[in-house]
Amino acid sequence: MPRLFLGRHGEASYDAPSDRSRPLSEQGIKSSKIVVEKHTKRLSDIQTIWCSDLLRAQQTARIYAATLNKSVQVKSFLRPDSSPERVIRKIEAAFDADVSDLLIVGHQPLLGELQSLLCEGNCYSSHPFITSEITLLQLELVGVGLASFDSQFLPV
Repeated sequence: MPRLFLGRHGEASYDAPSDRSRPLSEQGIKSSKIVVEKHTKRLSDIQTIWCSDLLRAQQTARIYAATLNKSVQVKSFLRPDSSPERVIRKIEAAFDADVSDLLIVGHQPLLGELQSLLCEGNCYSSHPFITSEITLLQLELVGVGLASFDSQFLPV
């Protein structure tokens, strides 16, 4: 059964020329390392890591990738204001191409809306991801309302 991991980037600094180039803060780096190191066993089956093209998501994904010995694929369709429906189509295509465990590192509100759409069939019960949080969804099929929430990994 395919599994989808959704992870919000670590805490970011506001000291940057633009939102796109905000780097992780020291706390963001620390929290992201805590999550992946604490839950390495549960995260070790991840085959593929996708992340947004914003710097803070790329840095978080690289922290996870280094611990899990995986590579990162940067995807522009994972920006904060992206369409969750479009992301679902991309996830479906990945699973159709034999990816079974996928980690997406992105942003709010996209991640919360995506999880709500996959699990509840709508975007009205958006999950309030904190920074460096990862959730795990079980998917028999990829589609609106067809996923079930499994686990939550917090940086504590």
